[in-house]
Amino acid sequence: MAMQVLTWVQCCKCGKWRELPFTNKSYDRTVPDSWTCSDNPDPECRKCSAPEKKKAIVSGKLLKVVKSTSEKRQETIEGLSRKLELLQEREGIRQPAKRSAESMSSKSVPNGDQSVAERSTAREVSRM
Repeated sequence: MAMQVLTWVQCCKCGKWRELPFTNKSYDRTVPDSWTCSDNPDPECRKCSAPEKKKAIVSGKLLKVVKSTSEKRQETIEGLSRKLELLQEREGIRQPAKRSAESMSSKSVPNGDQSVAERSTAREVSRM
């Protein structure tokens, strides 16, 4: 079933808007610039004295919930966390254990994570 596209035209004499009935012949056909009510195929609206038909415009409220930026950010973080967990389960990857503040001190940091100054100090101490 095809969608019927309504065509509205305005009479050049009376200024009233008329709805033209849909037909296969009227599909993709242009309406002349000097259209009048007498050109209307609908016999009820073929005279300028006929009342203009008003179409009811549907009114209502948009019931979309608008989220704040922080709510959107939180949802994004939660979604990414779920995806990461699923990926890690699928790949068999274990999450690294969280380090405590004590384990992150300079005494327990391996050489690869030490700064240049700390490594040179460690070399000097080991030479003594």
